[in-house]
Amino acid sequence: MTTESTTARAFDRLMTSARAHGVLTVARFDRAPSALEFARRVGANAPCVMGANALETSPALARARREWVDGDAFARAVGGDDAEVEVNVTPSGRADAVYVAREGEVRARGRDAAAAANANADANVFVEPVMTNGNVFVEPATTKMTVRALFDWFERPTVDEVFYLSGQDDNARARLPPGALDWDAFEFPFAREALRGRLEAVNLWIGNALSTTSYHADHYENLYTVVRGSKRFSLRPPCDVRAMKFVSCAPGVFERERDARDGRVSWRIRMRPSGSRRVCWSALDVDDDGAPLYGDEDALNHSPLGRAHASAEFELFEGETLYIPSMWYHRVRGGVTHDFDIAVNAWYDMDFGDRYVYNTFLRRLSGVPDEDDDED
Repeated sequence: MTTESTTARAFDRLMTSARAHGVLTVARFDRAPSALEFARRVGANAPCVMGANALETSPALARARREWVDGDAFARAVGGDDAEVEVNVTPSGRADAVYVAREGEVRARGRDAAAAANANADANVFVEPVMTNGNVFVEPATTKMTVRALFDWFERPTVDEVFYLSGQDDNARARLPPGALDWDAFEFPFAREALRGRLEAVNLWIGNALSTTSYHADHYENLYTVVRGSKRFSLRPPCDVRAMKFVSCAPGVFERERDARDGRVSWRIRMRPSGSRRVCWSALDVDDDGAPLYGDEDALNHSPLGRAHASAEFELFEGETLYIPSMWYHRVRGGVTHDFDIAVNAWYDMDFGDRYVYNTFLRRLSGVPDEDDDED
C-alpha cells in the first residue's frame, strides 16, 4: 500500500469517526446560553444555533430585527437615503472564489437555474493574456453608491451585475457612514464574557438569493445573526480538509465597464502583478469544465471522499444566530424568500493553541499550503 493510499484511508477514518462522535451535530438553544454554556461550545469547537429569544440580550441586534424591515428603515438607521456605502459587484454574485481561465476566458456564470434567473447562463469573462490558463482566485469589484440606489437595485435587479454589501474586514465599523450606529453594541453579553471581550470585527451583509460566499475557514470565533430574510449554510469541520479540493490560484480581481451608448456592462478579470502571492482556496464549487456551481451541497463537485461524508446543511432564519467555530469550513448563500436579506456577524479572536497546531498539521498532511510555509 502506497503512502498516498494510506493517508487517504486515514482521513476517511478520521471523517467517519468525527461524524460517529457527533461532531456535525448543531445544537439549538431557544434562549441565550449562559457565558459558561457558550464557553463550553467554544472549548469543544462545536457549532450551535440560538433562537430569536437570544436577541433580547443584545438590544442593538433586537432593534435591528424589529426596525430593518425595508430599505427605507435601514437608510434611516445609517444616515438617510443619500448615505454612501461601499458595495461589492460581480457578474453573478460569486466572488472571493476560484475561477478557471482557459484560452483567455473564464466561465463567470454556471448553468443552473438560480444563476440564470438574473443573468445569461453562458456568459464569459475575458481574462488578460498575461494569465491564459489555470486557477484564478477572483476578488469582487467595488463601487460607492447611496443606500437608496442599493435597495432600488434589490427591487429591480439588472441582468449583468450583482451587488452585495459584504466584507470580512470590519466593514460595519470601517466602511459605513461613521456615527450613525454604535456597531460595538452589535454583540451578545454571553459571548463578550466567554471570549473575554475580544471583539475583533463587526461585518454587515446585505444581499439577495444570488449572493454567494464560497467555502472557506476563518481564524475567528464567529457569531452570525440574520436580522432580515434568511441565509443557507453548509458547514464542515476542520478534519474535512482533504475533501475540500484546495487548489493554488493566481490572484485577480473583477473589473467592469459600462457602455456609454446602451448602458450594458462588460466584465474582465485583471490579474494581480506578477510575483503576487498565490492564494490557496477550495474549488468545490467549480465543475470539471471550469464553470462555477451555485446549487446546494449535492450539486458541488465533491471528491469521492467528500461525497462519502456529508456536511451539515441548513437554513438560518430571521432572528436566529449561528455560532461558527474557528477553523470550520463554511459556505453561505442568500435565502430565496425575500428580495434581500440582512445579516450581522461578530468576530472574536480564537486561541492559537494545540487545536490550531493540530489543524495546521492536517493541512500540511493533505498537501495544503498554510500561512507559515514561507517562514520555513
